[in-house]
Amino acid sequence: MNLKHIKKIQKVLTKWNPLGDRAVQITDLNNYETEATDIVFHCNIEISPIKIKDPQKRVHVIVKDVLEGAFDLNLSDEECEKPVKDILKILYKK
Repeated sequence: MNLKHIKKIQKVLTKWNPLGDRAVQITDLNNYETEATDIVFHCNIEISPIKIKDPQKRVHVIVKDVLEGAFDLNLSDEECEKPVKDILKILYKK
């Protein structure tokens, strides 16, 4: 797994902070390290249940699924748009 990608995505998630004020209530948040790791893992896994070919749509679905599942959030597509674009640049940088 690419640790550079994890650290960069962790920074994106920390800056975005989808938890808002709830972030201080989660003692093991660790600046979204676990969620960044999960996003990288799911984006790189060959046998993913997410069978979307378009990288942008795929990453969008993965980011929403990981964060909503981890924190019982209900994120809109619009809320995820900017962070997903930033994460795409990290993962698919040529």
